[in-house]
Amino acid sequence: MFKAADDAKNMLASGYTTVKDCAGRNAPFLKQAVKEGVLTGLPRIVAACCVLSQTGGPQDQASKAGKSRDARENDEAEFLICDGVDECIKAARYSLRLGADFIKVFASMSFWNADHDSPSGVTFSMDEMEAFVKTAAQVGKFVTVHSQNRHSSKIAILAGVKTIDHASGSDDEVVSLGK
Repeated sequence: MFKAADDAKNMLASGYTTVKDCAGRNAPFLKQAVKEGVLTGLPRIVAACCVLSQTGGPQDQASKAGKSRDARENDEAEFLICDGVDECIKAARYSLRLGADFIKVFASMSFWNADHDSPSGVTFSMDEMEAFVKTAAQVGKFVTVHSQNRHSSKIAILAGVKTIDHASGSDDEVVSLGK
């Protein structure tokens, strides 16, 4: 937490007045400390809190210490694992309860774990993605996704996701859907 506060102060000193934190358990607490006047000199923080991923997805691997990567089972974890519409709704609500300003979802697999992941994979169905969007919208929040292929970006756009991080592999169809 202290390191995160120091990093945030350095960001403000570098000219960043607002930061979007897409997966940090500390961000909502830092945001609250600034709001309460406990901490000063930090940029405005817009925080997702926990990233939502599905079973077998890019964030569903045990840590080196053998602890769960799911934040509901491990206070140090920054991810929520969910499958099916009901679990997606519950995970989104859990993240919002922790103070998230928006919901961050892994809509695709990732490049960084080549032994396990294929960036061409899609992690959540249209119904699941729509569940995230509707749950966030019910409380005036939005969804942003990690997407590294055209298929997951297309599902995200059609489901009503507000922003896409990376958008690797997007083609003309995906770009036109996003307009």
